[in-house]
Amino acid sequence: MPGVFATTITPSYKELRSIYVGAGAMKSATLSPGKVTVLIEANEEFSVEGTLSSYGLLTGMAKLYRSLDLKDGSKLDSLAKRPV
Repeated sequence: MPGVFATTITPSYKELRSIYVGAGAMKSATLSPGKVTVLIEANEEFSVEGTLSSYGLLTGMAKLYRSLDLKDGSKLDSLAKRPV
């Protein structure tokens, strides 16, 4: 079952080029620490791989920041699904 998560980009997330998916995402069975592939629904050609920590911080997202032109205060909704 997919999980839906929302975050707001803060200056520290932007500097680190990271996304905080939160503790709720980590408590769900949807996400677990390790390598994560991020896709953009409206752009089938986009893909970036990052690393999700056990605290819910997804690192390695510079390509995502550039592609979506994320800035301080930007809102990001995500849908997490396990691969089949």
